[in-house]
Amino acid sequence: DPAAGGFVATAQRTTEDARPFSRIASLGLDRKLAERTRLGAEARYNHRDFRRGSTVTNLSRGAAGELTGDYDRQRLDLEWQKDLEFTAKLQHAFAAEDRELTVELRHGRATEQEDNRYTNVYRAPARAPLLDFTLIRQKETNTELSADYAHPLGGEAKLEAGYNGQRSEGDMDFRGSFIDPAGALRVDAARTNRFIHAAAVHALYGTLARKFGPFAVLAGLRFEHAVIDTNQVTARL
Repeated sequence: DPAAGGFVATAQRTTEDARPFSRIASLGLDRKLAERTRLGAEARYNHRDFRRGSTVTNLSRGAAGELTGDYDRQRLDLEWQKDLEFTAKLQHAFAAEDRELTVELRHGRATEQEDNRYTNVYRAPARAPLLDFTLIRQKETNTELSADYAHPLGGEAKLEAGYNGQRSEGDMDFRGSFIDPAGALRVDAARTNRFIHAAAVHALYGTLARKFGPFAVLAGLRFEHAVIDTNQVTARL
């Protein structure tokens, strides 16, 4: 403390307990549609609940060792997260050896919420408790479609071509609030923010490989087109 010419001491102690609980399920199917054609599908689900409680005790002492501050910051955190994903895959082998087509589709959705409730309990100096809250909600969706074709050309040469398309969407919503001295719930603008984004990527590719004795040559070409859209909702950007 430059004014008193001594040291100011602070101490902090944290205690925490957590209780997670998860439920996981999956279901798969694999079926032969024809002599050289197979269809596979899978669904996966994950649901997790999480309860966390913590107390952070803060002590402050002045240059003479006197107690200048003593309070607890208590936290109750109620969380949950859900993930759901579907996958379908079609494989077809042509009569010619090593000539095949594979088409795969994936779609997934993830949602989660974190509900934090804080209470500051003051012992020194004595004052009324302060309450504030942080609510975090996030959503994300992903879809992917791919098609891959392999065609042997003979003479140790092979052609591969395909398509890959991906689309993702996300919504991140952070909300801060507090209880003012009059007992009213107020929005905390410094801790409130919502951001939405979406992206789509389309790609086409082709490769040609050929062996020459102990050597191999590989040539390829890829075309990609991406579109990205962002929306800073809170700032209107």
